[in-house]
Amino acid sequence: MVMDYHDTPRPDSPRTPEGRDAYRDSLEETRDFADLTPPKYRSKLRSQRSLGLIFVFGTLVVIGVIGYWFFVRTGPQESKPQPTSVRQSETSSKPTVASKHYISGQFGLSMDYPEDWVLTDVEGNGQLILRSPSNKFKNIRGGQDINGQIIIMIRTKQQKFPEFDKGNALATRASEKITYTQPAQNQRGQTFLSFLHLAGSTTSETTIDAMFITGDTGYQLAQAIPKADILPIEPVISVAFVKCSDSSCSEAGASVGVPSSMLDDKNFVDPIKAILTSLIIS
Repeated sequence: MVMDYHDTPRPDSPRTPEGRDAYRDSLEETRDFADLTPPKYRSKLRSQRSLGLIFVFGTLVVIGVIGYWFFVRTGPQESKPQPTSVRQSETSSKPTVASKHYISGQFGLSMDYPEDWVLTDVEGNGQLILRSPSNKFKNIRGGQDINGQIIIMIRTKQQKFPEFDKGNALATRASEKITYTQPAQNQRGQTFLSFLHLAGSTTSETTIDAMFITGDTGYQLAQAIPKADILPIEPVISVAFVKCSDSSCSEAGASVGVPSSMLDDKNFVDPIKAILTSLIIS
């Protein structure tokens, strides 16, 4: 019988046992290859997944911060009383002393002063005097407080200055610079206020016997303050303290000194500085 060559199975044909085994092996290899992802593509996929997770996490954090700011922080702040409002109400509740405005033709100046102070300005006598109501001064020797008066004097340089009769004064503390509130065009904007312990005083060197406006010259503690430094400043403006003879201060007695610590008392020092800084000297 003649056999057609097509009927003769090849060794690797699926019709032979060897061929069937080889065919199955090739199918398995093909299937494995179909499921295989090259390493470089697997790495890229992992990076994309990581970026996606980071983006989602970052978005959630931003949303959380915004929510915290608007719903947690904003609410309590709106319900709290504002500190500035408290300070304003405290300030406005304090009683204030009305003031008067005075213009002196004798000195060519004007000033504001509390209406419970007494002003004397006699034309031509070269002096303007402001007297405070009764004040309590601390006794420099530690006893009971002294009933006294603050006296602000404005004088021409032709007047007598008994404060320097016994020599140079000493600075009982460093000078302070004060600012005029509405200085005239030719008036300096700031000036030094100096604190004097007068020569011949029986009190300690920490006592303030007088205060003087010293212009552009300031002094350190215990530095000498001569009369020659005061006279070029015209008008001469000073502050003194006197003891009252009675509780109403109807009559003033001898000059007294006050402890340097009195300047820490705003009720004592603020009216003095308010008058001095209100001066408009043309």
